[in-house]
Amino acid sequence: MSSDLKEKEVLKILKQKALGTVAIFEQKGFFRCYGDDVYTLANEILMSHVAIQFIRIGSEDVPYHNMNNAQYSRIVKDLVLLLRYRIELYEEITPNKFILKAKGSIGNMEDFEDIVSGSIELAELSTIMCAWLNDDDLSTENKISLVFCNSQEMRIVIAELNDTPNFTLFEQCFAAFQPSECLLIKQNAKNAPNRFKKLENVIQRAQAQRNYLEKEVEEDVEKCKAEVRRLFHQKFSDFEFPPIVWVVMHSLLSHCQLLADSHQSEGAFSVVRFGQHGFMHLSNATLRALDIFTISGEIDASAVFSSPSVTLFDHMNKCRSQPGKRLIREWLRQPLFNIRQIEERLDIVETLINFTSIRQSLYNDYLRRIPDIKFLARKLVQRKAGLIDCFRLYQTIVLLKKIAFLFNEMDNELDQKRLSSLDEMIRQPLHHSITEFERFKSLVENTMDFEYLKENGQYRIRPEIDENLATLAKQIRELDAKAQKESDKMASRLKVEVKIESKCDVGFFFRITLKSEAALRCLPNVRILDSTKGGGVRFQTKSLDSLNDEFREWSKMYENGQSELSKAVLNTCAGYSNAFNVLADRIGVVDVLTSFAIVACSSANQYARPKILEKGSGVLELRECRHPMVEQLEGVQFIPNDLVMGKGAENSQFIVLTGANMGGKSTYLKAAALTVLMGQIGSFVPCTSATFSLVDGIYTRVGAGDFQCKGISTFMAEMMDCSTILECATEHSLILIDELGRGTSTYDGFGLAYAISEDIISRVGCFAMFATHFHEISRLQSKYPGKVKNYRMDTICENGELTILFRVVSGVADRSFGLNIAKVVGFADEIIKDAEVILNQLEAGE
Repeated sequence: MSSDLKEKEVLKILKQKALGTVAIFEQKGFFRCYGDDVYTLANEILMSHVAIQFIRIGSEDVPYHNMNNAQYSRIVKDLVLLLRYRIELYEEITPNKFILKAKGSIGNMEDFEDIVSGSIELAELSTIMCAWLNDDDLSTENKISLVFCNSQEMRIVIAELNDTPNFTLFEQCFAAFQPSECLLIKQNAKNAPNRFKKLENVIQRAQAQRNYLEKEVEEDVEKCKAEVRRLFHQKFSDFEFPPIVWVVMHSLLSHCQLLADSHQSEGAFSVVRFGQHGFMHLSNATLRALDIFTISGEIDASAVFSSPSVTLFDHMNKCRSQPGKRLIREWLRQPLFNIRQIEERLDIVETLINFTSIRQSLYNDYLRRIPDIKFLARKLVQRKAGLIDCFRLYQTIVLLKKIAFLFNEMDNELDQKRLSSLDEMIRQPLHHSITEFERFKSLVENTMDFEYLKENGQYRIRPEIDENLATLAKQIRELDAKAQKESDKMASRLKVEVKIESKCDVGFFFRITLKSEAALRCLPNVRILDSTKGGGVRFQTKSLDSLNDEFREWSKMYENGQSELSKAVLNTCAGYSNAFNVLADRIGVVDVLTSFAIVACSSANQYARPKILEKGSGVLELRECRHPMVEQLEGVQFIPNDLVMGKGAENSQFIVLTGANMGGKSTYLKAAALTVLMGQIGSFVPCTSATFSLVDGIYTRVGAGDFQCKGISTFMAEMMDCSTILECATEHSLILIDELGRGTSTYDGFGLAYAISEDIISRVGCFAMFATHFHEISRLQSKYPGKVKNYRMDTICENGELTILFRVVSGVADRSFGLNIAKVVGFADEIIKDAEVILNQLEAGE
């Protein structure tokens, strides 16, 4: 009867849970899922139905699946990090009663911290956004308030935008922070239905998860402000925002369950106001087209397996620490639009390239020993940290001094400009952190027993602090001496080296190497605890039993005695959480700039420092420019090309590029854009020399992608990208267009491509590169002399055999060589011959 009640309780919970949520039930020593959740696990994670069983509940057979601890941990990770499900964990408190023990989603995994702790995937996916459209559809202004929250990094970002009709500034924000979930407020759909629909379309194109806040927003602004402020660090406690921003913040933080657990996160969050003016404009379309983080699909699939650096992030990310790996993502999404800041980064990268020993010390030694500082700081705030976490942070401070000392060695070797950059970006911030953590360092040194840690590998409070602890420590030391005598006796009996070790829960035990294990077989009453290749054999004998009884008792008393002292130390350390978050960012800067230097030094071909000019100077000159990822592909001998553009009679601001399929047009365009982007994040670039004016945005229309599941065709995607380009590009932008107008009829496509090109040339006036098979667009050169130049990808075609040279030369390609490419990929001769006949008829006007 009790079992029936329990299963009915389970069924009740399953019926009440929301879609997209998986319910897991913790029972005695195992975990279990029921119903549809079982098939979710079987089909999407376990890839097997073998373990599915059935139980009769009432009149229906309900599937269930049992999990052990290891399976449970894996399933929680995969459900949240890969599949983006929410999780509810129920605990059995009586034979027929369950209570909700834990809840988790991509935005808040605090309840499952022990499983997903330190996961870089979680850090990348933990940003959630909430948007509020101000005013209504009749307003002439398109105001939107955005709040981004990353619970892993304990950071809130506020953006208040007066956006364009197509939400291009919103798209820039979206690309910068890449939220895994976008929350929209249903009230907006009533007040501004047309603009709300447009906003939904932008989120759809970004392929992000979109959800709606079902609950009515809290309208009491003062209540919202009071509850939200509790999470702010005191440094940000006086920040003020418009009333609607407080309401949106409250809605988002409530959704993330951070307000319900505010005591755990109280005073822990930093708050940032986002402004686009200091950064280059990048949209999600540009990030995809240039393969910044994901493969656009235009790189050969075999490239994925022949090179570790298929995306720009893979190529640039040589970071050794978690703070560095997080920061380089941020820098790639937000290239700078400020020459002074770019030059500071370039100065430091150049310095690290020139100082080989310092670069190698940072890369090979110091940076790889930096822990995930933000994760440890979050554990302190949530009161989940232990003495080991304090010690790891203490080690970081010690390491910080060594890193600072390395940079101080450069004083007599650098000119004033580079010294100023080094001071501004690295030395002064690191010195400030060292000073800020002096008291933390002293606290740890005065309270933690370093000598005991060195001898036993265990963390405890110094016994000198408390009289009772001192007495217990003396008694434990006496036991240690007795145990050492037993170890000497055992070594004498076995004729091998024997070590004596201890653990609070196990007591004393002997350890020998795995090779010496045979010597134990002749000893009576040996209890082998475990045996591993790396750790050897751990075992105990009766001679240790009496010592262990006392050791475990006194160790437990010591642990209980130091409990309050440990809490006091950890509470004091928690006050440094915000300072540790700042330190993580500062060390991240060192790591990322070192990574840039490593990339430049380890390349087989030259990387040059770009010379970046003020905006409006009208220069884009790249000598022997290469695509940074393609040149690394196995078996590729990359052919570099020059790109010279300028606003004047001798140069051009608009390039029409024609040539054979597979001739390298797309690679040439992308190489130029990637060079500009790399230069404006502060990296050296894959050229022999590079000089260009500051670019305020890179806009792309590349490839023939569609979003069929979202009702967006290839041609519609092209037009939406072009609309964004024409709406947002300025005279300081860089535009790349690859194959425009091929998603509709030839005449419509050509007409649109020609008209869009003319608008860019005559109205926008920025640098633009247009790769096309509409050779008629080359007529623009004669219509706009001094502004437009025609280039082609060089080829040789002899006896029907096509040789692609991958060189960019002046002129217009007379053919696209589509039939030759068809021959290369193995089309049947009959198809090729039929195609030739039809081609000749069309060219003859028949």
